[in-house]
Amino acid sequence: MKISLAANSPLLQPGFVFGVATAAFQIEGAAASRLPCIWDTFCAEPGRIKDGSDGL
Repeated sequence: MKISLAANSPLLQPGFVFGVATAAFQIEGAAASRLPCIWDTFCAEPGRIKDGSDGL
């Protein structure tokens, strides 16, 4: 699939910086069969995540 942008798109300006990121917590899964990651530890601390979700 090819994605095109309009010629006047702000995304084509010289000063625009594209970036991407990923994290083990997002892509590895398998919490039952791996060691805890730093995000697992962070989520386990009461009050750290507003709605209490933990990604499991």
